[in-house]
Amino acid sequence: MCFNSIDDNILFGISEIGYTNVKLSMEWLWHFDKQTASQRKGKYRMLVFDGHRSHLTDEFTYYCWEHYIIPFQLSAHSTHLLQPLDIGVFQPFKH
Repeated sequence: MCFNSIDDNILFGISEIGYTNVKLSMEWLWHFDKQTASQRKGKYRMLVFDGHRSHLTDEFTYYCWEHYIIPFQLSAHSTHLLQPLDIGVFQPFKH
């Protein structure tokens, strides 16, 4: 029995050291796939991500291609400028 109001579609994860790792990245990718597969328009979906080493594994890339997910890596040291939420949602807080 669960006594919280967190939506069942929300995923939380933590590593032993407090930073993301390959295991968490793969769990997040599986969750992304599950949540977006039924909403895709056409055959492919695009996943925009930063260049963290946990996103650059063969397992991550193979999973994307096997599930028609196009992985799109943002340029190094530019996520603070290019990250979609950063521009539309959080930019007013910066200023």
